[in-house]
Amino acid sequence: MDKLLQIIPLILGFFAVLFVAYLATKFLGPKMSHLGASKHMRIVDRVFLGNDKSICIIQVGKRFFLIGVTNHHIGDISEIAEADLVPLTVQRDNTFNSLFESYIKKFRQSHEDNWDDRDRIQQIKEGLEKQKRRMKDI
Repeated sequence: MDKLLQIIPLILGFFAVLFVAYLATKFLGPKMSHLGASKHMRIVDRVFLGNDKSICIIQVGKRFFLIGVTNHHIGDISEIAEADLVPLTVQRDNTFNSLFESYIKKFRQSHEDNWDDRDRIQQIKEGLEKQKRRMKDI
């Protein structure tokens, strides 16, 4: 009983901290979101080159600038004409999905000769029946 009385204030304190954190995010969050916003400039695009290194296209008014950003320095690379900003198409040859799909195709091709669709369905049914029997035994 003494341990229970010691635990109750800890639990109440935990919930009090959660409640205060909720209130802080609810009321202060919207006010703080405007701190990084700007009426006259924005980051149009960013490419990360490595740890703490990136190249950004920023728009200031109607002008566009290419800048380099590192941990200790921000440097102006050049000004870009708006006509030169053309959206690039992204090649998706090395994405995880394409690599995974090519692996699955190779796997299916190598195993099509060994397995027939009916055999696979039968194996799945047998596996499900075994699992059902195990569950009944438990």
